[in-house]
Amino acid sequence: MTTDTEARVKSVDNALDVLDAIVELNGAGVTELADRLEISKSAIYKHLSTLEARGYVVRTENDDYDLSFRWLRFGGYGRKRVPSLQRIQTATRELANETDELLLFATFSNNSSMSLYHSRGEKAVVTDSYTGKDLPLHCTASGKAMLAAMGPDAEPVLDEIELSRHTDNTITDRAELVDELETIRQQGFALEDQERIDGMRGIGAAVTDEHTGEVIGAFALTGPAHRVEGEKFREKYPKLLVNRARELEINITYE
Repeated sequence: MTTDTEARVKSVDNALDVLDAIVELNGAGVTELADRLEISKSAIYKHLSTLEARGYVVRTENDDYDLSFRWLRFGGYGRKRVPSLQRIQTATRELANETDELLLFATFSNNSSMSLYHSRGEKAVVTDSYTGKDLPLHCTASGKAMLAAMGPDAEPVLDEIELSRHTDNTITDRAELVDELETIRQQGFALEDQERIDGMRGIGAAVTDEHTGEVIGAFALTGPAHRVEGEKFREKYPKLLVNRARELEINITYE
């Protein structure tokens, strides 16, 4: 029987590693990529030349390589498969306008929380998050909300992910995280108190398909701790997100 490892094509693996490294390095040259991936410069150059010829990478002003807009084709194709995408976008914008903060809708992808849509309120701060960025599950409001909504199905995910520390408040103990996920299931929303970025708090509410139990994604609000505090953090904003998530669940389930 052929194993998963045996079925993989090494050259494709390497090409994808190059693309991942370009994103992680925010654009990079041949030498930088070779050092990062421990692959010869000649091999890196061949991958880049092929990708450039196919239109998937471009040269920057300083002669580095970066991803082209061609990748939007794949992102757009993937995103349109999300149920009720237009409803999600509308709800996210309305929540951003109502709270003046940064709102996003994320989905579970490759053992991470991937943002599908962002909307910025008037006071929204700038973070490192953007549409398509993978964020850790264990220290984000969207990630914890989705893990909690998965129930027992979250166990194999927890086996795979690394509970890495991002701030002093990050939960890195699995038992502690499991306890918090149970609390989230009971209260219906997730809170993230400066667990990924110091000075930032988040609130998340998962969206599921009532017929299948599938976790479709989660709304998440992110804002500075000095503004997202007290009743706003514990009651007002969670209620807004939970109510909007419930509306979306009904629409997705019965439309």
